Amino acid sequence: MAVTIRDIARLSGTSIAAVSRVLNGQAGVRPLKRESILRVARDLGYIPNRGARNLAMQRTHIIGVIASDLSNPNYIDFIQHVENLGRKRDYQILIAASNMKHEREVANVATMLEHRADGLLIFPVGEFGLALNADHFMALWLNRTPFVIHGAVQRGAFDAVCMDEEELGYVIGKHLTDFGHKRLAVAGSPFNSETARQRYAGFQRAATEAGARIVCDDLAFEAGEHDLTGVHGDFWRARFQEPGRPTALFTFSDTYALCFYNFLRNLGFAIPDDISIASVGNEPFSAFLSPPLTTADPRIGERARLGMKMLLERIETPGAPPVVQDLQYEFIPRESTGPCQHGS
Repeated sequence: MAVTIRDIARLSGTSIAAVSRVLNGQAGVRPLKRESILRVARDLGYIPNRGARNLAMQRTHIIGVIASDLSNPNYIDFIQHVENLGRKRDYQILIAASNMKHEREVANVATMLEHRADGLLIFPVGEFGLALNADHFMALWLNRTPFVIHGAVQRGAFDAVCMDEEELGYVIGKHLTDFGHKRLAVAGSPFNSETARQRYAGFQRAATEAGARIVCDDLAFEAGEHDLTGVHGDFWRARFQEPGRPTALFTFSDTYALCFYNFLRNLGFAIPDDISIASVGNEPFSAFLSPPLTTADPRIGERARLGMKMLLERIETPGAPPVVQDLQYEFIPRESTGPCQHGS
C-alpha cells in the first residue's frame, strides 16, 4: 500500500497541513518539525503523487518543444539544454517535429494541448517562408496558453527569442571586406527563408559600405539541393572558374562550409590564400578543420535558458504583454579568412 501524507503526519506527530507544506517546499514550519517530517518521509520511502499534486495546482509540469526540423543539430542541442533546465524545476519535456510542414506544426500544437502542457517552446516553420499563417499562435495567445517562439515570425505579437540575423550578416560581411575582399559570394538556404533574407541584407549592407559586390549566391536553389553535386555543383564550379570569381564566401552553416572545403580544394584553391570562408554554427568540428573555420556561435545554451525563463514567467503571469528578447551571435574569427591576394 502506498504511503500517504496522513501516514507521515501520524508518525511524525504533526498535522497533515504541516506535512503538505514541507513536502511542497513551502515555508511556515519550524526547522525541527520540518526535519522530523522529512526523516519520517525518507524512512517510509514516500513517493509524491504527481497526478494529485498537479491536479491541485492545475498544472501538469509538462513543457512541449516543437521543432521545425529535428535534422538540424542545433535543435537537438537546444532540447538537451531545455531538458536539463526543466529537470531542475521538476518539469518533463515532450518533443515534436514539424518536418518543415505548416499543417504538422498546427497538429503538434493541438497534441501538446491535449496533453495539457503547461507551456510551449516553438521553432516555427514560418521562419522558412513555408507559411506565414499564424492563426494557431493567435489562438494560443487569446486562450492565454503560455508559449515562446524562437524566431521573428509575427515579431512583437507574441513572446519570442530572436537572433539578430541581419547584424550577423553585417559582422561577417565587414570582417571579409576589412580584409580587402571586393567580390563576395553567399551560399546557404532558399531565399524564402526569413533567416536567409535577414543575413543577406546585413551582408549586402557591409559590402555596399566597403564598395564591394556580392557577385553570386545560390539562394534560388530549393531546400535540399545544397549538396554541391549535380546542377548545384555545376553552378558553383562555373562561378569559381569564370573571370571575376569571388575571393570570399559566406556560408549559412558549418556543414555547408565543410562541403566547400573539399569542393574548392578539388578545384585547386587554397583556403584562405585563394578564397576566404566564413560560416555560422560553431559546430564541434569547425575548430579542427584545416584551416580552422571562421564562424559564429548561435549560443544555443543561452537561447534555451532565456526561452525557459520567459516561458516560466508567462506560466505565472499569462495575461502580461508579450516580450521579445534579442540575442547576438558570438563571432569567432579563425584562420579560414585572411587578406585578399587576388585584386579587386
